[in-house]
Amino acid sequence: MSHYTDMKTNVKAEYRLDVNPAVLAKMRSSGAGLALNTHRALARDILSAGSPEMAASISTEHVYHQKYWVRTTRGMPWDAMLGYRARNILSMRGDGITEPVELFFDDKGCVYYHGYHRLATALELGLQSMPVKAYVLGDALHDLSQRLFSIYKGEFTHTLYQPVAHPFFRLFPVQLANSMWEQKVAAVQKAVRSWEGEIVEVGAHFGMLTRALRNAGIDIRATDCSQFYVDIQSLFEGIGLEPVPYEQQSIQALAQQERPVWLVIMGLMHHLVGKPDLWTTMEATVLPWMERCVQGMVVEMSLLDHYLKKDAAVTVTSDADVDMFWRRYGFTSQRLVEGSMRRVTYLVLPVKKERK
Repeated sequence: MSHYTDMKTNVKAEYRLDVNPAVLAKMRSSGAGLALNTHRALARDILSAGSPEMAASISTEHVYHQKYWVRTTRGMPWDAMLGYRARNILSMRGDGITEPVELFFDDKGCVYYHGYHRLATALELGLQSMPVKAYVLGDALHDLSQRLFSIYKGEFTHTLYQPVAHPFFRLFPVQLANSMWEQKVAAVQKAVRSWEGEIVEVGAHFGMLTRALRNAGIDIRATDCSQFYVDIQSLFEGIGLEPVPYEQQSIQALAQQERPVWLVIMGLMHHLVGKPDLWTTMEATVLPWMERCVQGMVVEMSLLDHYLKKDAAVTVTSDADVDMFWRRYGFTSQRLVEGSMRRVTYLVLPVKKERK
């Protein structure tokens, strides 16, 4: 392992890795050994089945389903996943491992890896080596991961609210609310491309949507009421992500500025409408400002009555409810895309500017 850990910069290189179960199992993230073992069980049974059709008979009583799949599924049905895995694993039996596994090292050896199914299949096939893309965990990446994961506890431990555009963070699941991230980003890009003037994302979190929009040539800045998200921007830049204009600012503070503005609000509105005390403040200050100054919005809202609780200030469970809600404040809404948890993204425009 010394020739990996001698690398002193955050670079990547191609290697042939000796397939050694003892080395590959040396991971410090919780549950890693369990994950690799359950992947091996699935690979073993698929290889024994001999074809995708026979593999399709593997039931949900399988250890893989019981100990791994049910905790990591992001919407793919069991039978669809099983067919996909069977085709890939049986292909590896014929062609070997062709897509490199990604490994991440610090000065103590292998810390994380991406490619459980390929590793498990290599072990079950008795392969002696396989292609690997190796990375060194530099200080900026280590510090950023520590900061990001410090804010998620319980069922959200080692998950990300928004995907981070770096190979290391592909190892970790994105929380269900943003599991359809690419579709959501594409819909927002299309909706705001013609906007001219000041565009602000409110409640930008990691700022990944703002980055995606800026990469598409859209001049937008990020805001969040939490200083935490502003402070970690330098760490994102430290791992190679482009800087974005980002400042601590609540929507109430933004509403004190009397100038035309366009808004992107993806992680805020569905929380506000379910909390009567916050909504009272919104109705008194923010919504009158929206009617005066906001030229248009892209807004995500949750169509879940139980999510908003019985004492919710507002309950919206359909597109018609959402449109009725916004018309009270001089706007009309148009559905763009539905994500997970019935979170729907809408284009919201002043009624007098409603698009044909």
